Amino acid sequence: MPKWPKDNAVYTDQHLLEQVIYNLVLNAIDASSKASHIDIIFEITGKELAIQLLDRGCGMPFTPDPSTINSPTTKRFGTGLGILFAFKVCDALNGELKFGSRLDGGTVITISLPKILDFPSS
Repeated sequence: MPKWPKDNAVYTDQHLLEQVIYNLVLNAIDASSKASHIDIIFEITGKELAIQLLDRGCGMPFTPDPSTINSPTTKRFGTGLGILFAFKVCDALNGELKFGSRLDGGTVITISLPKILDFPSS
């Protein structure tokens, strides 16, 4: 198995990022049929990490908005807080979260983060 190159190290809050990815993957699983698959793409450039989650579900009937307190949900018993949490974490990690539609159906979620989290000095 190939090793991760050291120059591609990412310094961020791994626990918060893990929670975001976990919640968004669960949403993608819930939106997809049992026979479909979810693609996860990682790309590291000079100063940025980009993670894309691509599902083949029915797509989102709305565009998530981080400024709303009550986000809509597509789940029967959902609260809409998972996406709101993901927006808050990406903002706290100096990153960005975007939602889009796949051409062949489904949703594309893109998480963009700096490779090195810069904590403000106090």
